[in-house]
Amino acid sequence: VQLPALRQPVFTQGLLHRPRLLILDEPSTGLDPAARADLWRYLADMRAEHGVTVVATTHLLEEAAS
Repeated sequence: VQLPALRQPVFTQGLLHRPRLLILDEPSTGLDPAARADLWRYLADMRAEHGVTVVATTHLLEEAAS
């Protein structure tokens, strides 16, 4: 996932210890469409492979629907 330079360390720190619950506030803000799709695909993989519960806020209807 290609995240903007200022957000990448924060996102990486949040995943460092493989949390069981991940709360994200507008995680795709500032990402281009391809990076946004990569982010959501990665989060879906984390849910499937590691059982992580992901709670995210978004203002984009297409993200909220999926």
